[in-house]
Amino acid sequence: MAYNDAIESLKNALNGYSEEEERIKELYAKAKSALAVRYAGDIAAADRDRLAKRAEAEADAKRQERNSDLMMAQRGLAFSGEAAQTRLDSALALNKRLAEIDALHAENRGELAKTQSEDMLKTEAEEAKRTAEAQEGKNKILSEIAGLELKRESEQARAANAASAQGAAGSAQENEKIGYLPPVTAKALAEQIISSVSSKGYVSKNWEMEKIAEKLDSLKKGYEIDGDYLNDLIFTLRAYGYTEPERQQKSALDKLAEEAETYYRSVYGTNYASYQLAGFPENTADSRAKEKARAKLLEYIYDRVSDARDFRNVCTVLGISNAEANEYIESQRLKTGGAAESEK
Repeated sequence: MAYNDAIESLKNALNGYSEEEERIKELYAKAKSALAVRYAGDIAAADRDRLAKRAEAEADAKRQERNSDLMMAQRGLAFSGEAAQTRLDSALALNKRLAEIDALHAENRGELAKTQSEDMLKTEAEEAKRTAEAQEGKNKILSEIAGLELKRESEQARAANAASAQGAAGSAQENEKIGYLPPVTAKALAEQIISSVSSKGYVSKNWEMEKIAEKLDSLKKGYEIDGDYLNDLIFTLRAYGYTEPERQQKSALDKLAEEAETYYRSVYGTNYASYQLAGFPENTADSRAKEKARAKLLEYIYDRVSDARDFRNVCTVLGISNAEANEYIESQRLKTGGAAESEK
């Protein structure tokens, strides 16, 4: 059967993505281990250099002290105040030199630690990005498999309904058509639809309503879903804030708002994974990822609108306040040398 072959092929591709995730994990584990070994080697070399310089400084000081003592003895001043002062000055000079060597060593270690941290964060960010890309590929395949399975079950249900209708010819309900019944409850399907459109657990924006309406149209036209089930589904969706949108063509700004929302989620997810891999606490990773994603979101919108008014309108659709939108516009105006707002 065509559906079974397609599903089996997709499952094989899914296994490939799982193997890719394992390869990424192994590759970056080796890369991070190599970084740690390199850093340990650099630290050991810096420590050896410090000990060598200290030993050299102490040897120089002792040699100078012996020469000074010989000179003082030749002058008959071996136990004089001048000889004592000379030895004191030599000791002070040595301590100063040793302190300078230690300070330089501490500075070098600090630079090495900073470099290691930056290299490790960069490596972990690359790993998180590649892992997220692999996971995105897996999710896409899982979605395709679910769609094919749904279509396969729909065809099987239609065939069974057709056979049942023929066997019941002459009955009072002969012409009453029973539509496709999904394998999950209307409540469960409603929750799946809501989560695919909004991460907040409810919907409130016009473009979100449009997305849900498109999914409902797909169920009605693509699967010929049962009428009673569809009514239950719509009733449940309304509990999550859904209202049937007016059938009108989406404006360019509505489409931009929808694309910007998707872009925000992508940036947030990548940064959140990166911060978690870097060892940040969950709350810190969440707040920092949101901050970065918010900044990139405003930049994304600003680069795609023709003027400040459109920028504010898209921000309003996304729930961004006028104050925040105006603040960003002003920052861009200053960055471009004070260009007029209408010039953007």
